[in-house]
Amino acid sequence: MRRSFWFIGGIGAALALALLMAPSGGFPSRPRFQSVGIAASAPSGTGGLDAQRIGVGIGGAPAGAGEIDAGGTITARGDVSILAQSTTNPTIEFDMQDATADNRRWRMGPQAETFICSALNDAGSQIANWCEVQRTAQVIDSVNLKGAEIQINGTSLVQSGSYTGAVTGCTTDPAPVIFWTRIGDATNAVVSLQIPVFNCTSNTTAFTVTGAPAALTPTADTGHIQFRGLDNGVGSSNLYVRMSSAGVLVLRLGSTDAGWTAANAKSLINAVQLTYGLDNS
Repeated sequence: MRRSFWFIGGIGAALALALLMAPSGGFPSRPRFQSVGIAASAPSGTGGLDAQRIGVGIGGAPAGAGEIDAGGTITARGDVSILAQSTTNPTIEFDMQDATADNRRWRMGPQAETFICSALNDAGSQIANWCEVQRTAQVIDSVNLKGAEIQINGTSLVQSGSYTGAVTGCTTDPAPVIFWTRIGDATNAVVSLQIPVFNCTSNTTAFTVTGAPAALTPTADTGHIQFRGLDNGVGSSNLYVRMSSAGVLVLRLGSTDAGWTAANAKSLINAVQLTYGLDNS
């Protein structure tokens, strides 16, 4: 009698489950969930979903234990938190599949105790970090933002780049590559130039470098920075450089811009850093 009772009850429970899953007016042609797999492990708490213990596939391929594969939106209501745990590199990744080539994937998470935000190519084989945050306990030691341009409220505060200068006063242009950094807004920016070592054979008494972008041009000539170089093949420390209001680096010998010897070697024999404000009028 007891066995019959459990048998009948089991049939009733199965029918009830079938009716709940059925579309309106009949039994289901297929289940609404394509796959639901539950790993043999302790369940997550009430209101929680532990992907290490449950695998759910909805509208797509079945998910294994430790995976959630959803073909639509997953909505969580109430006070919601996402906890990514790992002994190596727990990460959260975003994949915008209608983006242009190599603009789809973004990733964030800690690596070697540094929190890193990255941009990946579509294959995941190339990664560029744009933010790195280092900490000691609850003290943020450093925040490193990486980019050719850093903006706040649409205003560029940090820009960097390089340009190839065109040297006058030489038989052959050595075309030095000058690296620059600009910090601050358009009115109060400070510019730093890294002028490399270069040399040439002189053919005039002038020595200038053109080609600076307009964003690096001051409102008035900057002060002079002393450097070491060659004139007429002879070493000298009586040499100076400035950025003019026309965006031209002017290298001078002594007290005059046109004091160079118009023959033999002239050069910078050490790199020069020139720093100036754009508004120095």
